[in-house]
Amino acid sequence: MVIQEQVKEKEIDAAAVGLPRSVLELMSDPNSEYLHSLKRFRHGTLIAMTDGDVVVPYPSAAMRSYNPYISSFLTEHFTEWRWHIHHFGFTAGNGSDHAINAEFIERLNSKIDTSIVINEHELGLDARCAPRISSIGRFDCDNKQEVEFPHEMLCHLQQVLPWRRIDVTVEPCGVKGKLRLHDWPINKMQPSDCRANEFIDLLCDMIGADHGMHSLKTPNNLGKLDESFALLTPNSRPHGNSSSDPI
Repeated sequence: MVIQEQVKEKEIDAAAVGLPRSVLELMSDPNSEYLHSLKRFRHGTLIAMTDGDVVVPYPSAAMRSYNPYISSFLTEHFTEWRWHIHHFGFTAGNGSDHAINAEFIERLNSKIDTSIVINEHELGLDARCAPRISSIGRFDCDNKQEVEFPHEMLCHLQQVLPWRRIDVTVEPCGVKGKLRLHDWPINKMQPSDCRANEFIDLLCDMIGADHGMHSLKTPNNLGKLDESFALLTPNSRPHGNSSSDPI
């Protein structure tokens, strides 16, 4: 009984004092240098694998409290590599600092598999008005219980920029391909038929559209309109810190 009372007293004292904030929480404070630095960028794009990333789960990569995508079994495999996306936050037109040209929006939309219906596809993009799922102590968790996080930290990170999101679903061949999905967007240690180069081309086109770049004509891509290697035109060079964006 004495030991139990002592344990209860320690728990009460710890709750009263409060646990020290982690490095991530300190970085996400609205007054932190990290968030001040992020605000200096014109664009911020989050790339997240919807399923199968064993290194960075979807809620962390997408900075989102809800994962609306279906999870598949690790042993599930496909006869050939395939990928498709869903995207949020991309605005067409020239009236906004965060707008992007309509041609690139069409390119994004062409990569959407319209046969797949995603329910509640925008839930959790703004954690301030999304249902909260309590976890241990003062932490919340996502709907699949993959990640724990302080609610305030997520809200601060979501609001620091008008984030754009590209959610990528990859259907790999074999279990080995699924275990390496984290590196698929950069085509690191992937088989030659994984089609990751197509996604890299899409990201190159996004950067080109953001910064007024045009296709670089070479003997290999002459006459092809979808090549993604680009040069910055002299009259469209951005100024200051807006020339680079966090991806």
